[in-house]
Amino acid sequence: GTPCARDSPATTVVAMTTLTSRPTAADTSFPLNRSARLVAAALFVGGGLLQLAEFILENPVDDPAARIAWWLAHDTRTQLSQTVGLLAVPLMIGSFLFGYRLIREQSRRLATVAISMLVCAMVGLAMVHGVEFAARWAAVAGDTDGAVAVLEGDQPGVPGVVGFVMFLDCAFLGNLLVAVALWRSRYVPRPVPVLVLAFVVLDFVAGQGLVSHALDLATDGLFAWACLAGYIRSPRAGTTTGAH
Repeated sequence: GTPCARDSPATTVVAMTTLTSRPTAADTSFPLNRSARLVAAALFVGGGLLQLAEFILENPVDDPAARIAWWLAHDTRTQLSQTVGLLAVPLMIGSFLFGYRLIREQSRRLATVAISMLVCAMVGLAMVHGVEFAARWAAVAGDTDGAVAVLEGDQPGVPGVVGFVMFLDCAFLGNLLVAVALWRSRYVPRPVPVLVLAFVVLDFVAGQGLVSHALDLATDGLFAWACLAGYIRSPRAGTTTGAH
């Protein structure tokens, strides 16, 4: 008799192709190719290393007058500190953009907001560096009172207020939000978001800039290892993930 459609070789091949091409959790590949992983790892470690070097060269005191006096007594170290601190900004922005690719799969909207806030924080940080440059220039020129007034920032104006909000508020909230996205991501080891939260506590709450940035460098190192290794965490049985 006439063969049924399911018995035809062409139909069998199509059916087998459909079954074997169905995506599974094991088919998920790391979001970055090998060259991009190298760049991402270099940006993570480079940005964290430069920020730590900034605080090692100058662990700033709270009193503006005392800080200006320290600058004048340690001009070379001050210049080096301000230089590496400024150079860290573009590296940090680059690392955030690569980090976004590692956290967007499970938390697209949250990751977009968090990374946008962190980029804004880096823009604000660049403004802070500009303020410190102006204060040092005034101090070196002999106007120590003017340098102290610049550091005190009593009259920042609207641009200054916006800049400081971008720096402090966006950095604080951005780190909290990105910690949630990091926890959800399959491409980030679990200790990373915990270390990010520890950084927030040490830096924003306890005011321990040197210690917090040493911890941040360790976090960046772990992140860099995950990139180089193409780390993928196996999902728990019975769980599903969604991009939101």
